[in-house]
Amino acid sequence: MSDLDKSATTLVVRSTCKLTYEGILMMLNKICEGTAYDYVYLPWHKLAVVNFTSPEACQAAHRTLTRLSTMDTSGVRYVKQAVVQGLAENLAIFLAKSGYDAIFDPGAPRVFVLGTSFPLSSAVNVYTSLLWTSSESKTIVVL
Repeated sequence: MSDLDKSATTLVVRSTCKLTYEGILMMLNKICEGTAYDYVYLPWHKLAVVNFTSPEACQAAHRTLTRLSTMDTSGVRYVKQAVVQGLAENLAIFLAKSGYDAIFDPGAPRVFVLGTSFPLSSAVNVYTSLLWTSSESKTIVVL
């Protein structure tokens, strides 16, 4: 099992089969509480980016998903720590790569607040403005 940084909140999950939002959310709800994650994005058919609400929730999900990856029938190929960490940071990367209009696409990320779906346009306005006004914000370089 690969180690996670103690502060990690975002995982990349690679699947052996095509993922859907319905399917990945069902899996996440089975392995952790619905309030344990706040961002789910499927940038490719077999890849999910999931941000958890705490490092502890991320570590617990990582342990479970890593165990699942050893079972041929689970559909999980591997799980690892994402390069970009945090809800606001992942929203900012999505916007930088895809543009604002992409938030209205059916394949756009899903955001949750206390387990309830939250409109992406509202999340972008709230969380990215917090990122840019934070004194601890980091420069994000998109290659």
